[in-house]
Amino acid sequence: MARHAQKAYLVSENDRILLFERRKTPKDVGHEEFLALVRAANMPAYKHIFGRHQGKTLPSIKALVALGEALARKPYASSDDSDIPAGYTYFGQFIFHDISFMGPGKDPANDRTPALDLDSVLPIDASFMPGTGCHDSGPLPIGCTSGSVVMAEDLPRVDLGLPEEGKPLIMDNRNDDFLPLAQCHVTLLKFFNAIAKREGYDPARKSSSDKVWWQNVRRIWLQHFQSAVLHDYLPRIVDRSSFRSVMQHGRCVVKAGASSQNPDWLPIEFGAAVARFGHSMIRDAYRPWNRIEGLARLSEFMESSYANSGDKLNSSAHRLLRNWVTNWFLLLDFSGTAYDALATEPIKANKIDLSLSPALASLPSCLFDEVCCNPAPGDVFGLAEETMKTGHELGLATAQHAVSLTNAALVSKQQPPLAYLLPEQIPTDDPSIRQAFTDHPALLTRTPLWYYILREAEHFGGGCHLGPLGSRIVMETVHAAIESSANSILSQPAWRPELPSANFRYFSMPDLVATAGHPNPIG
Repeated sequence: MARHAQKAYLVSENDRILLFERRKTPKDVGHEEFLALVRAANMPAYKHIFGRHQGKTLPSIKALVALGEALARKPYASSDDSDIPAGYTYFGQFIFHDISFMGPGKDPANDRTPALDLDSVLPIDASFMPGTGCHDSGPLPIGCTSGSVVMAEDLPRVDLGLPEEGKPLIMDNRNDDFLPLAQCHVTLLKFFNAIAKREGYDPARKSSSDKVWWQNVRRIWLQHFQSAVLHDYLPRIVDRSSFRSVMQHGRCVVKAGASSQNPDWLPIEFGAAVARFGHSMIRDAYRPWNRIEGLARLSEFMESSYANSGDKLNSSAHRLLRNWVTNWFLLLDFSGTAYDALATEPIKANKIDLSLSPALASLPSCLFDEVCCNPAPGDVFGLAEETMKTGHELGLATAQHAVSLTNAALVSKQQPPLAYLLPEQIPTDDPSIRQAFTDHPALLTRTPLWYYILREAEHFGGGCHLGPLGSRIVMETVHAAIESSANSILSQPAWRPELPSANFRYFSMPDLVATAGHPNPIG
Protein backbone atom coordinates (compact mmCIF):
# COMPACT_ATOMS: atom_id res chain seq x y z
CA MET A 1 0.00 0.00 0.00
CA ALA A 2 1.18 3.56 -0.58
CA ARG A 3 -0.11 7.01 0.31
CA HIS A 4 1.51 10.46 0.09
CA ALA A 5 4.68 8.95 -1.43
CA GLN A 6 5.42 6.79 1.63
CA LYS A 7 5.67 3.15 0.65
CA ALA A 8 4.99 0.15 2.86
CA TYR A 9 3.79 -3.31 1.99
CA LEU A 10 1.72 -5.87 3.90
CA VAL A 11 2.34 -9.43 2.77
CA SER A 12 0.37 -12.48 3.91
CA GLU A 13 2.51 -15.56 4.35
CA ASN A 14 1.59 -18.84 6.07
CA ASP A 15 -1.12 -17.32 8.30
CA ARG A 16 1.18 -14.40 9.20
CA ILE A 17 1.08 -10.80 8.07
CA LEU A 18 4.47 -9.20 7.51
CA LEU A 19 5.16 -5.48 7.18
CA PHE A 20 7.86 -4.54 4.68
CA GLU A 21 9.12 -0.96 4.91
CA ARG A 22 11.89 0.60 2.92
CA ARG A 23 15.33 -0.05 4.50
CA LYS A 24 13.83 -1.91 7.45
CA THR A 25 13.73 -5.57 8.46
CA PRO A 26 10.31 -7.19 7.85
CA LYS A 27 8.28 -7.66 11.02
CA ASP A 28 5.15 -9.49 12.11
CA VAL A 29 2.05 -7.32 12.40
CA GLY A 30 -0.71 -7.88 14.95
CA HIS A 31 -4.39 -7.30 14.23
CA GLU A 32 -4.61 -3.77 15.67
CA GLU A 33 -1.45 -2.59 13.92
CA PHE A 34 -2.69 -4.22 10.73
CA LEU A 35 -5.94 -2.22 10.90
CA ALA A 36 -4.10 1.02 11.67
CA LEU A 37 -1.72 0.59 8.74
CA VAL A 38 -4.50 -0.19 6.28
CA ARG A 39 -6.53 2.80 7.44
CA ALA A 40 -3.56 5.17 7.28
CA ALA A 41 -3.04 4.13 3.67
CA ASN A 42 -6.67 4.76 2.68
CA MET A 43 -8.00 7.94 4.25
CA PRO A 44 -9.61 10.14 1.61
CA ALA A 45 -11.43 13.35 2.42
CA TYR A 46 -15.14 14.08 2.07
CA LYS A 47 -16.49 16.68 -0.34
CA HIS A 48 -19.19 19.31 0.29
CA ILE A 49 -21.17 18.94 -2.95
CA PHE A 50 -23.57 21.71 -1.90
CA GLY A 51 -20.93 23.97 -0.36
CA ARG A 52 -19.93 24.57 3.25
CA HIS A 53 -22.35 26.78 5.18
CA GLN A 54 -22.33 28.64 8.47
CA GLY A 55 -24.00 31.40 10.46
CA LYS A 56 -27.40 32.66 9.41
CA THR A 57 -27.62 30.33 6.43
CA LEU A 58 -28.20 27.48 8.92
CA PRO A 59 -30.82 26.90 11.62
CA SER A 60 -29.72 27.65 15.17
CA ILE A 61 -28.53 24.94 17.54
CA LYS A 62 -31.43 25.86 19.81
CA ALA A 63 -33.87 25.13 16.98
CA LEU A 64 -32.19 21.81 16.23
CA VAL A 65 -32.35 20.75 19.87
CA ALA A 66 -36.06 21.63 20.00
CA LEU A 67 -36.75 19.67 16.82
CA GLY A 68 -34.70 16.70 18.02
CA GLU A 69 -36.56 16.61 21.33
CA ALA A 70 -39.89 16.80 19.48
CA LEU A 71 -38.92 13.84 17.31
CA ALA A 72 -37.97 11.85 20.42
CA ARG A 73 -41.45 12.51 21.86
CA LYS A 74 -43.27 11.53 18.67
CA PRO A 75 -45.35 8.37 19.24
CA TYR A 76 -43.81 5.27 17.68
CA ALA A 77 -46.07 3.02 15.60
CA SER A 78 -44.59 -0.49 15.71
CA SER A 79 -47.14 -1.72 13.16
CA ASP A 80 -46.33 1.00 10.60
CA ASP A 81 -44.57 -1.27 8.09
CA SER A 82 -43.06 -0.51 4.71
CA ASP A 83 -43.09 -3.11 1.94
CA ILE A 84 -39.30 -3.57 2.25
CA PRO A 85 -38.15 -6.85 3.86
CA ALA A 86 -36.41 -6.06 7.15
CA GLY A 87 -33.08 -7.57 6.09
CA TYR A 88 -32.44 -4.63 3.74
CA THR A 89 -32.31 -2.30 6.76
CA TYR A 90 -29.05 -3.84 7.87
CA PHE A 91 -27.61 -4.74 4.48
CA GLY A 92 -28.06 -1.04 3.67
CA GLN A 93 -26.16 -0.05 6.79
CA PHE A 94 -23.45 -2.55 5.86
CA ILE A 95 -23.19 -1.05 2.35
CA PHE A 96 -22.82 2.47 3.69
CA HIS A 97 -20.22 1.36 6.25
CA ASP A 98 -18.17 0.00 3.36
CA ILE A 99 -17.86 3.41 1.71
CA SER A 100 -18.02 5.86 4.63
CA PHE A 101 -16.46 5.97 8.10
CA MET A 102 -16.45 9.57 9.28
CA GLY A 103 -13.59 10.63 11.51
CA PRO A 104 -13.83 13.38 14.15
CA GLY A 105 -13.67 17.15 13.67
CA LYS A 106 -15.03 19.70 11.24
CA ASP A 107 -12.94 18.34 8.35
CA PRO A 108 -13.25 14.60 8.89
CA ALA A 109 -11.28 12.05 6.93
CA ASN A 110 -13.04 9.03 5.51
CA ASP A 111 -11.68 5.91 7.20
CA ARG A 112 -12.92 3.77 4.29
CA THR A 113 -12.17 3.79 0.59
CA PRO A 114 -15.22 5.42 -1.05
CA ALA A 115 -15.37 2.61 -3.61
CA LEU A 116 -17.81 -0.22 -3.00
CA ASP A 117 -14.96 -2.73 -2.81
CA LEU A 118 -15.75 -4.57 0.46
CA ASP A 119 -12.56 -3.28 2.09
CA SER A 120 -14.60 -3.23 5.31
CA VAL A 121 -14.41 -7.04 5.17
CA LEU A 122 -11.14 -7.76 3.39
CA PRO A 123 -8.46 -5.11 2.71
CA ILE A 124 -7.56 -4.43 -0.89
CA ASP A 125 -4.87 -6.84 -2.15
CA ALA A 126 -5.12 -9.01 0.99
CA SER A 127 -5.72 -12.75 0.63
CA PHE A 128 -6.95 -13.43 4.14
CA MET A 129 -7.67 -11.87 7.52
CA PRO A 130 -5.76 -12.75 10.70
CA GLY A 131 -7.46 -14.97 13.24
CA THR A 132 -8.49 -18.58 13.73
CA GLY A 133 -11.74 -19.75 12.21
CA CYS A 134 -14.33 -22.07 13.70
CA HIS A 135 -13.85 -25.63 12.42
CA ASP A 136 -12.78 -25.50 8.75
CA SER A 137 -14.79 -22.42 7.85
CA GLY A 138 -12.54 -21.46 4.93
CA PRO A 139 -9.93 -18.86 4.01
CA LEU A 140 -11.65 -16.03 5.91
CA PRO A 141 -12.04 -16.90 9.61
CA ILE A 142 -15.57 -17.11 11.00
CA GLY A 143 -16.10 -17.20 14.75
CA CYS A 144 -17.71 -19.96 16.80
CA THR A 145 -20.92 -19.40 18.72
CA SER A 146 -21.05 -20.35 22.39
CA GLY A 147 -23.31 -22.96 23.92
CA SER A 148 -23.57 -26.73 23.82
CA VAL A 149 -23.72 -26.80 20.01
CA VAL A 150 -20.93 -24.76 18.41
CA MET A 151 -21.57 -23.24 14.99
CA ALA A 152 -19.49 -21.07 12.64
CA GLU A 153 -21.98 -18.18 12.75
CA ASP A 154 -20.22 -15.41 14.71
CA LEU A 155 -17.68 -12.74 13.87
CA PRO A 156 -14.07 -13.83 14.40
CA ARG A 157 -13.05 -12.60 17.85
CA VAL A 158 -10.00 -12.30 20.10
CA ASP A 159 -9.42 -15.67 21.76
CA LEU A 160 -10.28 -16.37 25.39
CA GLY A 161 -7.50 -15.58 27.83
CA LEU A 162 -6.04 -12.77 25.70
CA PRO A 163 -6.40 -9.02 26.31
CA GLU A 164 -9.73 -7.72 24.94
CA GLU A 165 -11.06 -11.26 24.58
CA GLY A 166 -14.22 -11.25 22.53
CA LYS A 167 -13.34 -8.12 20.57
CA PRO A 168 -14.22 -8.62 16.88
CA LEU A 169 -11.30 -9.20 14.52
CA ILE A 170 -12.82 -7.26 11.64
CA MET A 171 -11.86 -4.21 9.60
CA ASP A 172 -14.75 -2.06 10.80
CA ASN A 173 -15.80 -2.50 14.43
CA ARG A 174 -19.04 -0.58 13.75
CA ASN A 175 -20.29 -3.78 12.16
CA ASP A 176 -20.50 -5.26 15.65
CA ASP A 177 -22.75 -2.47 16.98
CA PHE A 178 -26.00 -4.37 16.33
CA LEU A 179 -26.55 -8.10 15.97
CA PRO A 180 -28.26 -8.03 12.51
CA LEU A 181 -25.43 -5.87 11.15
CA ALA A 182 -22.84 -8.30 12.57
CA GLN A 183 -24.75 -11.16 10.96
CA CYS A 184 -24.58 -9.34 7.60
CA HIS A 185 -20.80 -9.19 8.02
CA VAL A 186 -20.70 -12.91 8.89
CA THR A 187 -22.76 -13.62 5.76
CA LEU A 188 -20.24 -11.79 3.56
CA LEU A 189 -17.43 -13.85 5.12
CA LYS A 190 -19.38 -17.06 4.47
CA PHE A 191 -20.15 -15.89 0.93
CA PHE A 192 -16.44 -15.38 0.21
CA ASN A 193 -15.57 -18.79 1.63
CA ALA A 194 -18.32 -20.49 -0.38
CA ILE A 195 -16.96 -18.96 -3.59
CA ALA A 196 -13.41 -19.96 -2.66
CA LYS A 197 -14.51 -23.57 -2.11
CA ARG A 198 -16.45 -23.50 -5.38
CA GLU A 199 -13.26 -22.39 -7.12
CA GLY A 200 -11.23 -25.25 -5.63
CA TYR A 201 -9.97 -23.77 -2.37
CA ASP A 202 -7.14 -25.68 -0.72
CA PRO A 203 -5.79 -24.69 2.74
CA ALA A 204 -2.36 -24.62 1.12
CA ARG A 205 -3.60 -21.58 -0.79
CA LYS A 206 -4.06 -19.58 2.40
CA SER A 207 -1.03 -17.56 1.43
CA SER A 208 -0.92 -15.01 -1.35
CA SER A 209 1.37 -17.16 -3.50
CA ASP A 210 -1.42 -17.98 -5.98
CA LYS A 211 -2.26 -14.36 -6.68
CA VAL A 212 -4.28 -14.89 -9.86
CA TRP A 213 -6.53 -17.46 -8.15
CA TRP A 214 -7.17 -15.17 -5.18
CA GLN A 215 -7.89 -12.19 -7.43
CA ASN A 216 -10.48 -14.24 -9.31
CA VAL A 217 -12.21 -15.31 -6.07
CA ARG A 218 -12.33 -11.71 -4.91
CA ARG A 219 -13.65 -10.53 -8.29
CA ILE A 220 -16.53 -13.04 -8.22
CA TRP A 221 -17.31 -12.13 -4.60
CA LEU A 222 -17.27 -8.38 -5.18
CA GLN A 223 -19.11 -8.26 -8.50
CA HIS A 224 -21.99 -10.39 -7.26
CA PHE A 225 -22.28 -8.16 -4.19
CA GLN A 226 -22.28 -5.06 -6.41
CA SER A 227 -25.02 -6.59 -8.56
CA ALA A 228 -27.16 -7.25 -5.48
CA VAL A 229 -26.65 -3.65 -4.34
CA LEU A 230 -27.34 -2.10 -7.74
CA HIS A 231 -30.23 -4.28 -8.90
CA ASP A 232 -31.86 -5.46 -5.67
CA TYR A 233 -31.15 -3.03 -2.84
CA LEU A 234 -31.27 0.32 -4.64
CA PRO A 235 -34.55 -0.28 -6.55
CA ARG A 236 -36.24 -0.96 -3.22
CA ILE A 237 -34.88 2.19 -1.59
CA VAL A 238 -34.87 4.94 -4.24
CA ASP A 239 -37.72 6.12 -6.45
CA ARG A 240 -38.00 4.73 -9.97
CA SER A 241 -37.34 7.99 -11.76
CA SER A 242 -34.01 8.57 -9.99
CA PHE A 243 -32.89 4.99 -10.58
CA ARG A 244 -33.72 5.11 -14.29
CA SER A 245 -32.28 8.58 -14.77
CA VAL A 246 -28.89 7.71 -13.28
CA MET A 247 -28.68 4.33 -15.03
CA GLN A 248 -29.63 5.81 -18.42
CA HIS A 249 -28.18 9.32 -18.32
CA GLY A 250 -25.51 9.25 -15.63
CA ARG A 251 -24.91 11.35 -12.54
CA CYS A 252 -25.50 15.09 -12.19
CA VAL A 253 -24.68 15.90 -8.55
CA VAL A 254 -21.89 13.51 -7.58
CA LYS A 255 -19.30 14.58 -10.10
CA ALA A 256 -16.85 12.52 -12.11
CA GLY A 257 -13.67 11.67 -10.26
CA ALA A 258 -14.90 8.57 -8.51
CA SER A 259 -11.65 6.72 -9.15
CA SER A 260 -8.61 5.52 -7.27
CA GLN A 261 -6.69 8.49 -8.73
CA ASN A 262 -9.09 10.95 -7.07
CA PRO A 263 -10.47 9.38 -3.88
CA ASP A 264 -11.70 12.62 -2.27
CA TRP A 265 -15.18 12.68 -3.79
CA LEU A 266 -17.66 11.10 -1.36
CA PRO A 267 -20.34 13.68 -0.45
CA ILE A 268 -20.17 14.66 3.20
CA GLU A 269 -23.91 15.30 2.90
CA PHE A 270 -24.31 11.59 2.22
CA GLY A 271 -22.10 10.39 5.07
CA ALA A 272 -23.40 12.79 7.73
CA ALA A 273 -27.09 13.01 6.86
CA VAL A 274 -28.65 11.35 3.82
CA ALA A 275 -27.30 7.82 4.36
CA ARG A 276 -28.68 7.87 7.88
CA PHE A 277 -32.24 7.46 6.64
CA GLY A 278 -31.82 3.76 7.43
CA HIS A 279 -32.11 4.41 11.16
CA SER A 280 -35.80 5.07 10.65
CA MET A 281 -36.21 1.58 9.15
CA ILE A 282 -35.08 -0.12 12.37
CA ARG A 283 -37.90 -1.91 14.17
CA ASP A 284 -38.15 -1.78 17.94
CA ALA A 285 -38.73 -5.55 17.95
CA TYR A 286 -38.65 -8.49 15.53
CA ARG A 287 -41.13 -11.29 16.10
CA PRO A 288 -39.95 -14.04 15.76
CA TRP A 289 -36.16 -13.94 15.31
CA ASN A 290 -35.72 -17.69 14.93
CA ARG A 291 -37.31 -20.87 16.31
CA ILE A 292 -35.64 -20.32 19.71
CA GLU A 293 -36.07 -16.58 20.21
CA GLY A 294 -39.72 -15.70 19.67
CA LEU A 295 -39.06 -11.99 20.19
CA ALA A 296 -35.93 -9.93 19.58
CA ARG A 297 -35.76 -6.35 20.82
CA LEU A 298 -33.34 -3.68 19.67
CA SER A 299 -31.82 -3.58 23.17
CA GLU A 300 -31.05 -7.30 22.90
CA PHE A 301 -29.33 -6.76 19.55
CA MET A 302 -26.99 -4.34 21.29
CA GLU A 303 -26.40 -6.71 24.19
CA SER A 304 -25.27 -9.35 21.68
CA SER A 305 -22.27 -7.26 20.60
CA TYR A 306 -18.87 -6.77 22.19
CA ALA A 307 -19.12 -3.01 21.85
CA ASN A 308 -22.45 -2.41 23.57
CA SER A 309 -23.13 -5.42 25.76
CA GLY A 310 -21.76 -3.78 28.91
CA ASP A 311 -19.92 -6.99 29.84
CA LYS A 312 -17.92 -7.59 26.65
CA LEU A 313 -20.08 -10.63 25.90
CA ASN A 314 -18.80 -12.11 29.16
CA SER A 315 -22.14 -13.80 29.84
CA SER A 316 -21.74 -15.85 26.67
CA ALA A 317 -18.04 -16.75 26.92
CA HIS A 318 -17.16 -13.72 24.79
CA ARG A 319 -19.01 -15.27 21.85
CA LEU A 320 -22.45 -14.91 20.32
CA LEU A 321 -24.97 -17.27 21.87
CA ARG A 322 -26.18 -19.84 19.33
CA ASN A 323 -29.82 -18.96 19.94
CA TRP A 324 -29.26 -15.49 18.41
CA VAL A 325 -28.12 -16.76 14.98
CA THR A 326 -30.27 -15.16 12.27
CA ASN A 327 -33.04 -16.97 10.43
CA TRP A 328 -32.79 -15.10 7.12
CA PHE A 329 -36.07 -16.61 5.90
CA LEU A 330 -37.74 -14.17 8.30
CA LEU A 331 -35.85 -11.13 6.94
CA LEU A 332 -35.64 -11.69 3.15
CA ASP A 333 -37.86 -13.19 0.45
CA PHE A 334 -36.24 -16.35 -0.96
CA SER A 335 -38.88 -16.96 -3.65
CA GLY A 336 -37.23 -18.18 -6.84
CA THR A 337 -33.97 -19.15 -5.14
CA ALA A 338 -32.72 -22.65 -4.35
CA TYR A 339 -34.73 -22.32 -1.13
CA ASP A 340 -37.98 -21.36 -2.82
CA ALA A 341 -39.89 -24.19 -1.10
CA LEU A 342 -38.93 -22.78 2.32
CA ALA A 343 -39.63 -19.13 1.46
CA THR A 344 -42.04 -17.31 3.72
CA GLU A 345 -43.43 -13.80 4.03
CA PRO A 346 -40.58 -11.86 5.68
CA ILE A 347 -40.86 -9.32 8.47
CA LYS A 348 -40.99 -5.82 7.00
CA ALA A 349 -38.82 -2.83 7.83
CA ASN A 350 -40.32 0.24 9.44
CA LYS A 351 -41.33 2.95 7.02
CA ILE A 352 -38.75 5.55 6.03
CA ASP A 353 -40.26 8.41 7.97
CA LEU A 354 -39.97 10.50 11.13
CA SER A 355 -41.24 7.77 13.45
CA LEU A 356 -38.09 6.44 15.15
CA SER A 357 -37.77 3.46 17.46
CA PRO A 358 -37.80 4.70 21.11
CA ALA A 359 -34.47 2.94 21.68
CA LEU A 360 -32.82 5.40 19.27
CA ALA A 361 -33.68 8.28 21.60
CA SER A 362 -31.31 6.98 24.30
CA LEU A 363 -28.31 5.29 22.71
CA PRO A 364 -25.01 4.76 24.59
CA SER A 365 -22.80 7.80 24.01
CA CYS A 366 -19.89 5.47 23.35
CA LEU A 367 -21.44 4.56 19.99
CA PHE A 368 -19.58 7.63 18.73
CA ASP A 369 -16.37 5.74 19.51
CA GLU A 370 -15.00 2.72 17.69
CA VAL A 371 -15.60 0.37 20.63
CA CYS A 372 -17.35 1.34 23.84
CA CYS A 373 -17.46 -1.54 26.29
CA ASN A 374 -19.30 -1.10 29.58
CA PRO A 375 -21.07 2.23 28.90
CA ALA A 376 -21.81 4.32 31.98
CA PRO A 377 -25.49 4.30 33.05
CA GLY A 378 -27.29 7.41 31.86
CA ASP A 379 -24.53 8.35 29.43
CA VAL A 380 -26.79 8.45 26.38
CA PHE A 381 -27.70 10.59 23.38
CA GLY A 382 -30.71 11.03 21.11
CA LEU A 383 -30.05 10.00 17.52
CA ALA A 384 -32.23 12.67 15.90
CA GLU A 385 -30.81 15.60 17.84
CA GLU A 386 -27.21 14.45 17.53
CA THR A 387 -27.49 13.82 13.77
CA MET A 388 -28.81 17.33 13.12
CA LYS A 389 -26.23 18.95 15.41
CA THR A 390 -23.46 17.07 13.61
CA GLY A 391 -24.77 18.38 10.30
CA HIS A 392 -24.61 21.91 11.69
CA GLU A 393 -21.04 21.40 12.95
CA LEU A 394 -19.95 20.14 9.54
CA GLY A 395 -21.59 23.06 7.73
CA LEU A 396 -24.02 20.95 5.73
CA ALA A 397 -26.31 22.85 3.39
CA THR A 398 -29.96 23.19 4.26
CA ALA A 399 -32.39 20.98 2.36
CA GLN A 400 -33.69 23.97 0.40
CA HIS A 401 -30.20 24.87 -0.83
CA ALA A 402 -29.49 21.23 -1.72
CA VAL A 403 -32.72 20.99 -3.74
CA SER A 404 -31.94 24.24 -5.56
CA LEU A 405 -28.43 23.16 -6.60
CA THR A 406 -29.58 19.66 -7.54
CA ASN A 407 -32.33 21.01 -9.76
CA ALA A 408 -29.93 23.43 -11.43
CA ALA A 409 -27.59 20.51 -12.22
CA LEU A 410 -30.45 18.39 -13.55
CA VAL A 411 -31.88 21.13 -15.77
CA SER A 412 -28.41 21.88 -17.17
CA LYS A 413 -28.34 18.28 -18.44
CA GLN A 414 -31.89 18.39 -19.82
CA GLN A 415 -33.23 16.28 -16.96
CA PRO A 416 -36.51 17.13 -15.18
CA PRO A 417 -36.13 18.93 -11.84
CA LEU A 418 -37.02 17.30 -8.54
CA ALA A 419 -40.32 17.85 -6.78
CA TYR A 420 -39.81 19.40 -3.36
CA LEU A 421 -41.65 20.09 -0.12
CA LEU A 422 -43.33 23.45 0.32
CA PRO A 423 -42.82 25.17 3.70
CA GLU A 424 -46.29 24.20 4.89
CA GLN A 425 -45.56 20.53 4.08
CA ILE A 426 -42.37 20.32 6.13
CA PRO A 427 -43.93 19.93 9.61
CA THR A 428 -45.97 16.80 10.33
CA ASP A 429 -49.32 16.56 12.10
CA ASP A 430 -47.58 15.61 15.35
CA PRO A 431 -48.23 18.38 17.93
CA SER A 432 -44.68 18.39 19.32
CA ILE A 433 -43.12 18.71 15.89
CA ARG A 434 -45.56 21.44 14.81
CA GLN A 435 -44.75 23.32 18.01
CA ALA A 436 -41.02 23.15 17.28
CA PHE A 437 -41.62 24.76 13.88
CA THR A 438 -43.94 27.36 15.43
CA ASP A 439 -41.29 28.28 18.00
CA HIS A 440 -38.52 28.29 15.38
CA PRO A 441 -40.11 29.32 12.05
CA ALA A 442 -36.71 29.61 10.35
CA LEU A 443 -36.73 25.81 10.20
CA LEU A 444 -39.39 26.05 7.48
CA THR A 445 -36.96 27.62 5.02
CA ARG A 446 -33.67 26.38 6.51
CA THR A 447 -34.56 22.76 7.15
CA PRO A 448 -31.89 20.30 8.35
CA LEU A 449 -31.01 17.93 5.53
CA TRP A 450 -31.52 14.73 7.57
CA TYR A 451 -35.00 15.78 8.75
CA TYR A 452 -36.00 16.76 5.22
CA ILE A 453 -34.85 13.42 3.75
CA LEU A 454 -37.15 11.53 6.13
CA ARG A 455 -40.05 13.97 5.74
CA GLU A 456 -40.00 13.88 1.93
CA ALA A 457 -39.86 10.06 2.01
CA GLU A 458 -42.98 10.18 4.16
CA HIS A 459 -44.71 12.72 1.91
CA PHE A 460 -43.74 11.57 -1.60
CA GLY A 461 -43.05 7.87 -1.06
CA GLY A 462 -45.48 6.96 1.69
CA GLY A 463 -42.47 5.78 3.69
CA CYS A 464 -41.88 2.87 1.29
CA HIS A 465 -38.93 4.50 -0.49
CA LEU A 466 -36.90 7.70 -0.36
CA GLY A 467 -38.24 10.97 -1.73
CA PRO A 468 -36.81 12.88 -4.73
CA LEU A 469 -33.74 14.49 -3.09
CA GLY A 470 -32.81 11.49 -0.95
CA SER A 471 -33.23 9.14 -3.90
CA ARG A 472 -31.00 11.23 -6.12
CA ILE A 473 -28.17 11.57 -3.59
CA VAL A 474 -28.22 7.91 -2.54
CA MET A 475 -28.49 6.63 -6.11
CA GLU A 476 -25.68 8.83 -7.42
CA THR A 477 -23.36 8.16 -4.47
CA VAL A 478 -23.71 4.38 -4.55
CA HIS A 479 -23.52 4.38 -8.37
CA ALA A 480 -20.24 6.33 -8.13
CA ALA A 481 -18.97 3.98 -5.41
CA ILE A 482 -19.60 0.95 -7.64
CA GLU A 483 -18.07 2.69 -10.65
CA SER A 484 -14.91 3.54 -8.71
CA SER A 485 -14.19 -0.08 -7.82
CA ALA A 486 -11.37 -1.78 -9.70
CA ASN A 487 -13.76 -4.63 -10.57
CA SER A 488 -16.86 -2.56 -11.26
CA ILE A 489 -19.78 -4.24 -13.00
CA LEU A 490 -20.65 -0.80 -14.43
CA SER A 491 -17.54 -1.02 -16.62
CA GLN A 492 -18.76 -4.40 -17.91
CA PRO A 493 -22.27 -3.88 -19.35
CA ALA A 494 -22.50 -7.53 -20.42
CA TRP A 495 -21.79 -8.84 -16.90
CA ARG A 496 -24.08 -11.64 -15.75
CA PRO A 497 -24.03 -13.74 -12.55
CA GLU A 498 -21.70 -16.74 -12.50
CA LEU A 499 -23.38 -18.05 -9.35
CA PRO A 500 -26.91 -19.49 -9.09
CA SER A 501 -29.48 -16.70 -9.11
CA ALA A 502 -33.25 -16.30 -9.30
CA ASN A 503 -32.81 -13.86 -12.20
CA PHE A 504 -30.25 -14.61 -14.93
CA ARG A 505 -29.48 -10.90 -15.38
CA TYR A 506 -28.58 -9.92 -11.84
CA PHE A 507 -27.83 -11.18 -8.35
CA SER A 508 -29.87 -10.42 -5.23
CA MET A 509 -29.39 -10.36 -1.47
CA PRO A 510 -31.38 -13.61 -1.07
CA ASP A 511 -29.16 -15.19 -3.77
CA LEU A 512 -26.11 -14.06 -1.79
CA VAL A 513 -27.36 -15.50 1.50
CA ALA A 514 -28.37 -18.75 -0.21
CA THR A 515 -24.90 -19.11 -1.75
CA ALA A 516 -23.24 -18.43 1.60
CA GLY A 517 -25.05 -21.34 3.27
CA HIS A 518 -28.43 -22.38 4.61
CA PRO A 519 -30.47 -19.23 5.40
CA ASN A 520 -31.66 -20.78 8.68
CA PRO A 521 -28.59 -22.46 10.21
CA ILE A 522 -30.22 -23.50 13.50
CA GLY A 523 -33.31 -24.96 11.80
